[in-house]
Amino acid sequence: METAQIFTAIGTVGSFVTAVAIFGYSGYQARLDRREAQAVKIDGWIDSVIVDGTSHQVKFSISNGSDLAARQFYIQLSTNAGPVGQLLTRAVVPPTAPGNYLTLLSHPIPTPESMTDFDLDIIHGFYRITIEFTDSAGRKWRRDFQGKLTLLHDASKAVSDSRGMMELSK
Repeated sequence: METAQIFTAIGTVGSFVTAVAIFGYSGYQARLDRREAQAVKIDGWIDSVIVDGTSHQVKFSISNGSDLAARQFYIQLSTNAGPVGQLLTRAVVPPTAPGNYLTLLSHPIPTPESMTDFDLDIIHGFYRITIEFTDSAGRKWRRDFQGKLTLLHDASKAVSDSRGMMELSK
């Protein structure tokens, strides 16, 4: 076998291996994109703080921009100091039209007597919500207050019933 034929054979095998690797990677990326397709369209945010005498409530919205319902929704309100109030749950969050969000209120949170209206305006910026939900394919996801979406691989890491959930009504 001549040297030119050896280099041609090596080049052919190298091209084949490269093509298979690229094809495999593109298939992997397509599977990741399909897996996240619904989850990236689900979000939650804080709208305002509503003061009512000796307590206040946090008003927040949830959007499910996908075509399918999300299930087992858990919403945790927190500050830098940790969780605030009870964990809120929603069995199903149906698809919402653009601009039409599901608006919910937290459970009443005691307001210290020394807190002024100005303090409440400032504290609005300290509240955060983290949402956990199950997509239509049964995968559990978490979106933190910064918008980071994380797939929860281990079901034991998801929020469980032992954290004092309370069902919300519309």
